[in-house]
Amino acid sequence: MRARWRLEAAGPFPEDLPPPGYEGAEYLRVPNRGTMMVHQAADRVLQAGPVQVMADETPYQLPAELRELAPIALHALRAGKVIFNDTHLGLRDDLLPASSSESRPLRLVETSYFDHVCSAELCQYTVIDQVTNAETEIRRIELIDPGGRLVTLAASRVANIIGVSTLAFTSDDLLLMVPQSKNNVASRRLYAPSGSGSLDPADWQAAGDGACLQDILVRGMERELCEETGISPDDVGQTQVVGFGRWLERGAKPEFFAVTRLKIRASDVKTAKVSAAEKIYSDRVRPVFVDLDRLEQELRPGQPIHGAPSYPQDVRKTGSLPLIAGLRAVALSGQGHGAGGGASRRGQWRRG
Repeated sequence: MRARWRLEAAGPFPEDLPPPGYEGAEYLRVPNRGTMMVHQAADRVLQAGPVQVMADETPYQLPAELRELAPIALHALRAGKVIFNDTHLGLRDDLLPASSSESRPLRLVETSYFDHVCSAELCQYTVIDQVTNAETEIRRIELIDPGGRLVTLAASRVANIIGVSTLAFTSDDLLLMVPQSKNNVASRRLYAPSGSGSLDPADWQAAGDGACLQDILVRGMERELCEETGISPDDVGQTQVVGFGRWLERGAKPEFFAVTRLKIRASDVKTAKVSAAEKIYSDRVRPVFVDLDRLEQELRPGQPIHGAPSYPQDVRKTGSLPLIAGLRAVALSGQGHGAGGGASRRGQWRRG
């Protein structure tokens, strides 16, 4: 007996109106890689000071309509990829551009990778009922509100696992890019940031009591950085969270971006040993030079990053969406200046 449903890839994500509170948001659209909703005012909230968080005691539950589609969602995402059902942290509130350190704490909730696959990742598809031939575009139901706006995180029914990415610069001012293998669910065969992945409950525990959002994010980012590059934690200097976005094709999941200073040169990174478990997903790190001063000057007037002359060709051709969005956020923040060891111009740097 054939399965009742089958999945077909949906087309490019439409640039619908941003959620309430995000008026003026920009859509960073990269052909064949995806679309990230970004907002510079939200980035400045992260750069200005601590954002408080609290635990949401109500666990995430997959909606009944999506639970029914879970078997076919897992089958589709598993095809040719390696996935595990780890526990992660999801975000239940919006980092609004008007937020401040006195705003209500953002709620974090424990969820799982499979919940993410069966909700957020399912938004890439149209579901075909093979009995009735009815077609359902999941993202139209889950991600777009009745007014045609992108749904807020607070109203979203998908898992909203928190994505974390940091761009690490060596002491000789080279950005480290990590090639992704064919086994990755996202950004297959593309260059990813120096450290990228999802926030885990252990990151919150490691950050300690009273940790703010930035402290927890830095823990997760530096953990991913060391795992994916083989760099020792002792060789990591400081990390500054500089940006936020929502990756539309992946259920409009929240993504945070940072810049990390390293104490070692690029040649030292080439000798670092990556674990066998990580080699399934990534290949040897590749360093690339980025003229951050020039890139910032080009982006400040509103120039899109793909039109900036100093935008590195390696990133332009094969950079993943998180790498491109992260590079844009780092350049516009001004925090990348002196990333090889000099003093940053502003903001608070954290050691994870």
